[in-house]
Amino acid sequence: MKTDNIKRLPIEFKGKGDVSNYYYTQVYKHKCNDGKYAYIYKQTDASAGGYIAGYEVIKPIVANDAKMEIVDGKRKFIKYDTLKEFYPSTNQWGIYGFTCKTIERAMEKIAKF
Repeated sequence: MKTDNIKRLPIEFKGKGDVSNYYYTQVYKHKCNDGKYAYIYKQTDASAGGYIAGYEVIKPIVANDAKMEIVDGKRKFIKYDTLKEFYPSTNQWGIYGFTCKTIERAMEKIAKF
């Protein structure tokens, strides 16, 4: 898989759903043996005055970009030719994503990707 034209995850973003009170900032980018990337994101709790809650080590899922659109009055899943990185889902946590309390532990974990 060619990796130069992949839409990368943002450097910073606000969490959604269960983690909507957190902000995420990419603090480290690691090139894996398979040519893909893994990242460490600092997880900051906005409701606790910017307290660092931990670090998330992730190896994003790379897939075709897609979205739901209304076509002829019906919802339709449209898949695009462009590739995009996706944050691991809850079901993929423990395989492609890990939460660490310290940056040192996060660095140890990312080295295994």
